[in-house]
Amino acid sequence: MYNLISAYLIIKKLQERDLKGLLVEGQLIHKLINLISAFMLGVFAVFKFCFKVSYV
Repeated sequence: MYNLISAYLIIKKLQERDLKGLLVEGQLIHKLINLISAFMLGVFAVFKFCFKVSYV
């Protein structure tokens, strides 16, 4: 059901805007996801390092 709704919204967006606008938006979302994942990896590395230091 959720996939159907998201697909409908994407189709609606394609009808309202041109393809270029959607591509730019996709790139922005992709950059944001990369930034968040990099941040999470950094936080995980710091926690891992602190955990090692406290138990050595």
